[in-house]
Amino acid sequence: MTEIDCDNKDQHISNFEMNETYWKEAFYQSYFYGSIKGKLGICLGTLTFVAGVGMIFTPLPWFASTILIVIGLFESIGLPVKFKIWQMRNGLKDKYFETITFTFDGDTLSHQGKTSEGKILWSGLKKWKETPKGFLLWPQKRIQFYIPKYSLASESIEFLRNKCLGNIKK
Repeated sequence: MTEIDCDNKDQHISNFEMNETYWKEAFYQSYFYGSIKGKLGICLGTLTFVAGVGMIFTPLPWFASTILIVIGLFESIGLPVKFKIWQMRNGLKDKYFETITFTFDGDTLSHQGKTSEGKILWSGLKKWKETPKGFLLWPQKRIQFYIPKYSLASESIEFLRNKCLGNIKK
């Protein structure tokens, strides 16, 4: 969870453990900041809940309003359940406690861990988003990396932000 110092000021290396805390943070940051889907889901969930409550006072059958209330609650406050479903679907239990190393310099971003490794040019990243807790990077549609800020020194955060601003659309 700490950054490794390098002699080369243009090279930044970050080590962190991909444990349940990391995966939860990555999921929530991706859900809220990675696409409009997360924010839209919460808005629609709230509207569905309000509509269900409003239907209680109409002559419609009681189960119609109950269904809307349950769907609305799940969409608006069911993120812990959605995380568990996402966790099972992606088989994350196997990847817990894996240490991953991200190395980035003027030309490339690379990652290395027990189960995967790769290297990509900055110009090869399609999209990026800085969140309050880290960086979401997309090398292609529907595939993303999450680099938490707690694993980076302030110079590395600035370097990463500047590289993304200079090479990739936001």
